[in-house]
Amino acid sequence: PGSDIAGLTARFVLDRIAPDALPHAIILVPTRRAAVALRDALRQQLGGKASLSPRMVAFADIDRELALLAGAQAMDLYERLPAALPPEQHRYLLASQVQAFERRRLRPVTLEHALALADDLMALQDQCTRADVALDPRTLRQLYHADFAQHWEQSLRFLAIISEHWPALEVEMGMVTTAAREVATMRALGELWRESPPTCPIIAVGSTASQPSTAEFLKAIADLPHGAVILPGLDPAIPPAEWESISPGHPLFHIKQFLARWPLAPADIMPLASAPRSIWLDALSATADIPQWGARPLPPYAGLRIIPCTHAEEEARVLSLLLREAAEAGTRTALVTPNEGLMARVAAHMRRYGIHIDRLHAGTLAESETGRLWSALLEVIREPERVLPLRALLHHRLMGIDAGLLRALEPGWHGVKRTRPGQLPAATDTVRELPGYGAIHQLAREMHALSRREMTAEQWLEACRALLAPFVSESGEGHEAIEQELGSFGHAYALGVLDIQDFSALLSAQLAKPRRSAGLQHYPALVMLTPVEARLQSFERVILADMQDGQWPGLARPNAWINRASAAALGLPSPEDSISLAAHDILMLGSAADVVMTYPQRDKGSPVSRSRYIERLVTLLAMHGVDESTITAHEYTGWARQLDAATEFAPATRPGPRPAPEQRPRTLAVSKLNDLFTDPYSIYVRYVLSLRKLDPIDADLAPSDFGTLAHHALRRLADHWDTQGRPANEAEIAAITEDGLRHFSDRPNVALFWRRRLERALEFLNAEEIIRRPECRAVKVEHDISAALPLGNGESITLEGRLDRLEERASGAVIIDYKSGKPPTTKQVEDGNDVQLLAYAMVLAQTGGTTENLEYWELPKGNAAANIQSSAMDSLAANNLPDKLRAALETMLNADTAFLASPNRKPGDRASDYDGISRYDEWAG
Repeated sequence: PGSDIAGLTARFVLDRIAPDALPHAIILVPTRRAAVALRDALRQQLGGKASLSPRMVAFADIDRELALLAGAQAMDLYERLPAALPPEQHRYLLASQVQAFERRRLRPVTLEHALALADDLMALQDQCTRADVALDPRTLRQLYHADFAQHWEQSLRFLAIISEHWPALEVEMGMVTTAAREVATMRALGELWRESPPTCPIIAVGSTASQPSTAEFLKAIADLPHGAVILPGLDPAIPPAEWESISPGHPLFHIKQFLARWPLAPADIMPLASAPRSIWLDALSATADIPQWGARPLPPYAGLRIIPCTHAEEEARVLSLLLREAAEAGTRTALVTPNEGLMARVAAHMRRYGIHIDRLHAGTLAESETGRLWSALLEVIREPERVLPLRALLHHRLMGIDAGLLRALEPGWHGVKRTRPGQLPAATDTVRELPGYGAIHQLAREMHALSRREMTAEQWLEACRALLAPFVSESGEGHEAIEQELGSFGHAYALGVLDIQDFSALLSAQLAKPRRSAGLQHYPALVMLTPVEARLQSFERVILADMQDGQWPGLARPNAWINRASAAALGLPSPEDSISLAAHDILMLGSAADVVMTYPQRDKGSPVSRSRYIERLVTLLAMHGVDESTITAHEYTGWARQLDAATEFAPATRPGPRPAPEQRPRTLAVSKLNDLFTDPYSIYVRYVLSLRKLDPIDADLAPSDFGTLAHHALRRLADHWDTQGRPANEAEIAAITEDGLRHFSDRPNVALFWRRRLERALEFLNAEEIIRRPECRAVKVEHDISAALPLGNGESITLEGRLDRLEERASGAVIIDYKSGKPPTTKQVEDGNDVQLLAYAMVLAQTGGTTENLEYWELPKGNAAANIQSSAMDSLAANNLPDKLRAALETMLNADTAFLASPNRKPGDRASDYDGISRYDEWAG
């Protein structure tokens, strides 16, 4: 532990293999990245001398490199080995079996759920294959008996998919799973080498032999005349008693099992390096050894530091500071964590320093440019009733739609969608005549038509490509990788015909796969790796990040069909088996000269437990009288907080703009007059700055939308009275209701909840018309009204608006406003807290009319009946409200008057549309 394994392997190779034989040597390594590290180490050991490199093969590539490894006998091996099912075909076949199983139980299952279950079954199959466990009906039946709960009996029937049906499928197709092919290849190659030992040197390095087939293969290599196996992390000086106590969960557990195949003891193994005992061999030893920790000498720990962080974001900032420090010092550093999301956060923080750190993975295929295009297209087809996905698709760069056309369409996207699925938002004739409008309108119709189709996966692909072909003229980022993944849909024949929901689930699963970056930018001294990627590499500084127990060693995933006892009876690896692998990574990475371990104390708002490996380390130190604080580096969290802390803080004051008199509004909408008293700042924003709040795209229906369609329907009923002079009958009211709801006919919830409410409002108005029409000289609905209102200072201000209903009577006019929500009370109107109808009466007076009453008609809602609230104009005049309103308008025009933001708002009051502009949260407390 702590040694440069790649460098030591390079020296071992060069010491034992002649230069002319070097190109013929074969070196097996854990990963392709490890092969790069070993190649670099060989170059350094050669010291500039020219030489051909040995042939390096990652364990995962043994099948692909079989011709190299088996030589002249490779063809014979190829003929003997069964062909491997492509992983996607394996997955789709299992998903179809899951669907058939659920259909037999009369429980239809979505393809998305079937694929998830198929993934679990694949994982179980691969685990059993690599552990040499046969999942046959007899073996499984022995695991369950009458004492087990019914759940396990159902599990047994479900597992018949892989224990009974799957073997028959393999025989029929003449193929096996990829894992079975890998195991068979490794065993066949090992057997071949035992029978006909190669004359070239073969060296395996970095593997812990954690799987039976790997251990068997490594033993075959070690027994070759020119073979060698280099074991990572084995300390030959480990005491025999400690060696015997090693059990599952220990970092050397798998190596101990491997050496037992001869058997061999640690002292029998030739060491390639000598180093002090790693403190992690003590910290990760068996639980039974903990009482003896204090009696043993404490190994060196000077290079170890831990940094607790408040939360995940602070951890990312601390990590970026550690990497920046390493960059300035020229220290070769690796950030190692299983958390890809944390790596992305750190990479974003590093860009503030102008440092780009390469990652093998750069998000998922769905996050690439082409992936976003496919996702947008599928979302439009899946949800044709929404406009936001359609807008996102049309705005995608690869669609190549003219920017002028997109700008012209923009106003139509906002607000509640009022067009039917498959239609673009309402547009003017000028917009419809723009070049390209017809093409995108046709695209919208075709996508809506596809939403009702059922086809095979390949037919869906062909149809989607046909939709995109007229628009997409170039390949975007991620195109090649996505096309390669989509090629696997040829294996989806087993799934039969799919609707858009199933095809979308199928495509989403493919696009969720990792995307590899091109790696064009690189900072040579810094890398970010997962624990697997870091194997066989050494660094001057190692940062082990996100050291919480859910990541290091990670939580064991429960198996839905086989409990822990049954898994042990079958011979499947226990959870401690994977813990041993994680512990070995800690042993190797944590034994570097400079090791920093970071962890968040809270993650996603919840407290987390730090890794058991840190707990063991601090417990070991404590038993030797070393306090945890001596290895805690708090200064980094302090620096991270200071880096983003505000140097000065001055709370914002309530805005009170005072525009010049000529900038102040001379025309006001009557509906906005109440804002003059509750939120003057909104008057300033609307009339001085000329800003309007945009409705959201694909806005949800709000109570105000019912008010809008109710006003429209009530106007239609009033028009009926004007033309017919009689009440509307039941059929006519139903027709008016349908006309009011026509924009929302594709929304069943609207039809269900709003139809009866609208009918009740029409019935209420119909009944009122019977009573009130005879008393009226004229009834005007949706009546526009405007007049200049003289003020006491010699100026005037124009008020304009639209009356919902104006009844002209011999005694005077009645001004009526419909309310689908709660209207102001009569007291609020007479006290001047609501001035809307008062202002209408004042405007009407300027046109020669007189007002008798002001009325709010509250439309029926739920179990509540309609209600009419009436205020006599005489009572408002007696309270001098018209004069007070004129005085308020005069004050608004005064150059010294400030437009204050929400001056009287109380906690719980409705927020203003302009809080973002007034920065309300900064000064309101």
